[in-house]
Amino acid sequence: MGVSPYYPEDVAQERMRAWAVEWNSVAACTDRADRPRAEAALRELYRADGRAEPRILWVSSPAAGLLAHAIASRSYRPVRSAFARGDVGNGNNLEFNSLAEPFAMEPAWRNRLIAAVHERLPPERRSSSPGEGLAGAASGLGINTSRLEGILRLVPRPSAPAMDPTQADGPATDLLAGALGPTWTSVVQTVGTDLARELFLQALRAQVADLFAQPQRIRDAVQAMQPGQWDAETPVLAAAKAVFGGFLWRHKEGRAERERSVALRLELARSAGQWWALDGLAIISERPLRIRRDDRGRQHSSTGPAVAWADGNEMYAWHGVGVEARVIASPGTITVEEIDRTSNVEVRRVLIEQFGEDRLIREGGARLIGEDATGRLWRREFASGGWSQGRDEPIVMVEVLNSTPEPDGTRKTYFLRVPPTMKSARQAVAWTFGLGSVEYRPAVQT
Repeated sequence: MGVSPYYPEDVAQERMRAWAVEWNSVAACTDRADRPRAEAALRELYRADGRAEPRILWVSSPAAGLLAHAIASRSYRPVRSAFARGDVGNGNNLEFNSLAEPFAMEPAWRNRLIAAVHERLPPERRSSSPGEGLAGAASGLGINTSRLEGILRLVPRPSAPAMDPTQADGPATDLLAGALGPTWTSVVQTVGTDLARELFLQALRAQVADLFAQPQRIRDAVQAMQPGQWDAETPVLAAAKAVFGGFLWRHKEGRAERERSVALRLELARSAGQWWALDGLAIISERPLRIRRDDRGRQHSSTGPAVAWADGNEMYAWHGVGVEARVIASPGTITVEEIDRTSNVEVRRVLIEQFGEDRLIREGGARLIGEDATGRLWRREFASGGWSQGRDEPIVMVEVLNSTPEPDGTRKTYFLRVPPTMKSARQAVAWTFGLGSVEYRPAVQT
C-alpha cells in the first residue's frame, strides 16, 4: 500500500521532502518580516473569530514583545481559546498549550489531523510511540523546528532597554502609550505631543519597574506568545492537505473554516516572528538578524549568541538548550558548586560539557570505585532534579596512562567515559575496545 490514498508513494515522498525543506528554511529565516502579509493574516484571524480588527504593534524582538504584552494586558484583555479549561496551558501542562492559543482549533480536529498525517507517513518514518502525537508527525515529515515549549525556554527574559520608547518610531510609541490606558489621547490634546511623550517615558519606566516586581505578568506574556516562524504544529496540521493532497472529513461542518484558520497561521509563520493577540491590539515581533543551528536544526553556537535580534537581545544555546551568555562566552566561570546546584538536567549537562568531564572527575569529588593494573575507575553522582526535570545518570570514567612516553619521559593520563554499569577498571577499559573483561588480555597496552 502506498504512503497516501491520494498520491502515489513516490509523489508523497517528494512532497514530504519539499515540505521539510520549506519549514526548516522558515525556521532559519533572518529576512525582515513581510509586514503587510503578516498584518493581513492576523486581521483576518480576528475577523474570522468575530472580533474587530486590532491595532498592530511591531516590536524588534520576542523579549520586547513580552514586555509590551505585559504592559498592554493591563488595558487589553488577552485573546484565549474557547477550548481552554482550568489550568490548561499555564506552563505546568505544556503538552496542552495549543488549547490556550488564540483562535485555536478544537482539540478533536487538531488531534485527528495530526493522526491523519501520522497514518499517511511511511512505516519507517512513523513514531514508535503513538502517544508522541505532534512530535512524531513532525519528525516523520522531517520538520526540525522546535516545539513551542522549547521556544519558551529559549526566548530571553526581556530587559527594560529592549522597550525603551526613545528608540521606537512615532506610531509604535503612540500604540504602546495607548496600551497604558485611554487617557493618553486627552493628555496629548491637553499638554501637547512633546510633553505627553516625556510623561509617557516616565510612566513607562514606572510600569517596567512594577512589572519586574510582579513576574506573573511576564509569565502570562510568555504563555500567550505564539511561535510564528518557529511554529511546528501548524505545518503538521496543513500537511494532511498540502503534502498528502487529501481533503479530510469533506462532509464535516466547518471544515473550510478550519482549513482557512490553518492557512492563516501558516501565513504568519512564513512572514514574521512571534506574536500575541489581545482584544483590540496585536503584537508582532520581527525576525532575528542571526540564527545559528547545529546539524540537527537546533539553536546552537559555541562562539556567541545562537539567535540575535536588532534591539540587542540575544539568546545563547547549546544544541537546543538555552543557557546564560557566560556559559558560552566565559566557560571558565563555571564552578563545581554551580553544576551541583543546577536542578535542570539539560542545563547541567551543558555546564558539565563546557567545564569538562575529566576535570569534574579530578576536581569535583569523584569517588574511586576500582583500581587495578589497567587503570582507575571513578564515579561522580548527582542529586536528582525535580519531578519535571528528570534524573541524570552519574559520570563514570576510567583513568588510564598512555603507554607511549612523551619526549620528556612523562606519560599522559587520559580519562575515558564509560557506562555507569562498569564495576572495575579492567571491565571499563575492555568496554572501550568492545570486549568483555575476560577477553581483554593485552600483551602491550597502547
